[in-house]
Amino acid sequence: MNGLFLGPGVSADMLYAMIPGLTASFLLLRVAKWRIFVKAGFPGWKSLVPFYEGYLTFRIALRGWMYPICVIATCAAMALMAVPGRKTGMLELCSVIIDFTAVGLRIAALTFLAEKFGRGTIFMTGIVVFTQFFLMWLAFDRNSVYRGNPAENLPPGKGYRPREEMS
Repeated sequence: MNGLFLGPGVSADMLYAMIPGLTASFLLLRVAKWRIFVKAGFPGWKSLVPFYEGYLTFRIALRGWMYPICVIATCAAMALMAVPGRKTGMLELCSVIIDFTAVGLRIAALTFLAEKFGRGTIFMTGIVVFTQFFLMWLAFDRNSVYRGNPAENLPPGKGYRPREEMS
């Protein structure tokens, strides 16, 4: 038997073969986030700081104070599911409700991010379903310009012109 056996149908060789693709995907997403931050008027390096990146993404799209709620809800749902022993129905229900709250906030952040860059409903659906691809599209598309977030007092990005002036 060659390599380490990790379970039915999975070997260490398969995992090693996936590493280059996963690394490339991670790097492309970091570059896309960097460009999105620059388009929104923030220094690109801020996209590399893990929790700060999430906070600024929420600030660009929605409101910055919603990000800690999302993180706390995610941690609370994981903590409730990690309780040892027999799980009661109420405990599982609370965990599911809290988890759906966190997922809902993340979906809202993605859809409002698309809206803040002047994208429509189809793009919003795409960014929720195929997040990495549509984030790269948002980052590298020249027509995607940040339109600002008045709720956070963030001005429009460079090159912004209202639709009436574009024609």
